[in-house]
Amino acid sequence: MAMKEIAEYFIEVSKGAPIRAHEIRTGSNGFLKDNYDMWFWLFYSVMDRRANASTFVIAKMALEERDLFIPERITNLIEEKGEAFARVKITKILNNAEFPLIYERNWGKEAFSKSICDAAFLMKQYNYRFERFNQHHIWLNEYNMEQACTSLWNEINEKIYGAGPRIASQFIRGMVLKGPWKLSLNDDRFLEKNKFNVEFAGLTRLRLIRDEKSFYEELGRFADKYLDGNRAIISHVLWYIRKRFCYRSPLCDECKIAGYCCYFLEKFPTKFFDKRESYLGKKSKDKKIHENQDTLDEYLIQE
Repeated sequence: MAMKEIAEYFIEVSKGAPIRAHEIRTGSNGFLKDNYDMWFWLFYSVMDRRANASTFVIAKMALEERDLFIPERITNLIEEKGEAFARVKITKILNNAEFPLIYERNWGKEAFSKSICDAAFLMKQYNYRFERFNQHHIWLNEYNMEQACTSLWNEINEKIYGAGPRIASQFIRGMVLKGPWKLSLNDDRFLEKNKFNVEFAGLTRLRLIRDEKSFYEELGRFADKYLDGNRAIISHVLWYIRKRFCYRSPLCDECKIAGYCCYFLEKFPTKFFDKRESYLGKKSKDKKIHENQDTLDEYLIQE
């Protein structure tokens, strides 16, 4: 019963939570409403390596001021002056805006600029329309949504410098959860395994997994049984809970899932009874659930 309740909460939170870190605590639901939003999400995703999310907004604003943010402007500049010129210009704009550039072996300080140029050229292939990008792969794979998802993932991973498997998965997750794309997200590549997600899914928090080794197996089973196989929802909500409620000082009183969290139950055992109705009583009028609450309370206290 607890697993089912947690899954219902995950679905609810994922619908209302943003996918970009700088939007947390802003009230934004994170939906990608138009092509401009989707381009910013791709821009954001390919920049999302060793940098703070708030700096991606700085980069966006700096490029907008020079009329060089949208992909059409970037590809026009490349076609007129060459990619090397475009990379240098974008790098100077980012540097002047105090965006934290990184130095990589292949492209030096132009690593981020190279990623931006590649992303713009990728979208040029599809007339800068993200729905066309998605539909092309669906047609290519004869409406097999799992194969279409893999095909999209491969193209992003292979054609955008610095993207890699994690960023390709992140971008597609956002486009399905918050955008118009309709794809199957039941592949383990959409379960992002990092130390934070392992911790929050593990025994010290939600107890969805026993240990790091069982991360994919147990969360995959949880997704298959309660989330129609959607692994992306799990990654999204584990990230959101950590960023929104457990960053620095835990905000247990604001977190709806606190009643299932071992940290909350151990630190504030008496508060569990105050919150119980929020998770069980109010969620269902089923008489049997109410009759079984005493047994459930006893079990949780013993745990």
